[in-house]
Amino acid sequence: GIHDLKKVDTKRIIYTTVPLNYKFVPLNQKETMTVSEVIEKTDQGKKYGNISVYNNLSPAILQEDGQVLSIPPVINSEKTKIEEETKDVFIDVTGTNLQAVMETLDILVTNLAEEGGLIGRVKVTGTIDVNSSPALFHRVVEAKIDYVSKRIGVELVGEDVVRYLSMMRMDSSLEGDVLKVTVPPYRIDIMRDVDLAEDVAMAIGYNKLEPLQIGTMNFGKFLKETSLYRAFRELSVGAGLQEIYSLVLTNSNYLEGNFVRLLNPISAEYDAVRNSLVWTTLKFLSRNQRARFPVKVFEIGEVVVQSNSDTGFRNDLREVMAVMDSKVSFEQLQSLLHQVIVNATGIEPTYEENDDRLFIPGRGATVMLKGEKVGILGEVNPEVLVKFDVFYPVVISEIYLGKITNLI
Repeated sequence: GIHDLKKVDTKRIIYTTVPLNYKFVPLNQKETMTVSEVIEKTDQGKKYGNISVYNNLSPAILQEDGQVLSIPPVINSEKTKIEEETKDVFIDVTGTNLQAVMETLDILVTNLAEEGGLIGRVKVTGTIDVNSSPALFHRVVEAKIDYVSKRIGVELVGEDVVRYLSMMRMDSSLEGDVLKVTVPPYRIDIMRDVDLAEDVAMAIGYNKLEPLQIGTMNFGKFLKETSLYRAFRELSVGAGLQEIYSLVLTNSNYLEGNFVRLLNPISAEYDAVRNSLVWTTLKFLSRNQRARFPVKVFEIGEVVVQSNSDTGFRNDLREVMAVMDSKVSFEQLQSLLHQVIVNATGIEPTYEENDDRLFIPGRGATVMLKGEKVGILGEVNPEVLVKFDVFYPVVISEIYLGKITNLI
């Protein structure tokens, strides 16, 4: 708020709280109103009144005799209204962050000083660690000449940098190759050496800085993993499977093996990160048992699995394929999976018997490529289906695309 200093009758001004029935004449009003009425009836009150009211109390800036100067952040008092003949002003800045308040005040008063005004300080007493205001504190920021030159791309000597910074109204001195710059209080945007380099560039003139030709030319292309992902996706769609998307987060009750559990989950339904696409796909099938059969779906996505990394886990790209019908067989999905892998990689996969508890004994297999395990395939064990409330037989596969990428 900005007030006519001549109209302030006391030398001591108090920042405190007042009840909502406290009375004063608001700015541009003729009648006395309570704080509550100001909040309810004035435009400023409707916009900002409820920001600071707490326990039926409102912040207020008062004279020592109790007269209101301002009800921040709502409105000033008519008492200290600025007139055309006003020559001396009192400025109050309030907020929830002391540093932001002090910096805002510094910017305001230095702008007025540029127009010929004289800045007068006030003594501050109370719980905050400020003795006088405005602080108008000058900070010192250091930068190396070499750093400034490299940042801008122009070869500069120390004297040049000092001269350019003086053009930006900053005093500086050289101590060897280190530049010490005194930053005025209104330049709150200057925080470190990169900001000084930016000011030097502005002083030189951006239009005078010549862009450099790139020394080499490269052509972008897909990562091998991306190309493989696209191939598997297009081939899966071509095989008659419908693509689905499930959330990476899931319920830990559905997972088996090692997985990442969230420390502070928002919901118990999403308290873990999936370690396989199989579990989220089975949950999807349980929710779509009324769909027209056969339900043939696939998903390509990332899972988080245990590894020897510094975190103990890593991301792994995988594809799951599943068929749910009144009657399914291992061969029904194997033929689709086989053709997708061959067409995507040009390599024939082989299959070895798998005793994974996920599958019916004798109806599960490990998918092999170049002698390496790259996935699993089989008819889902009824005990697993019951756990996910699936009442129809399912055949499912999960392929490790990240591993296949390294093999081809």
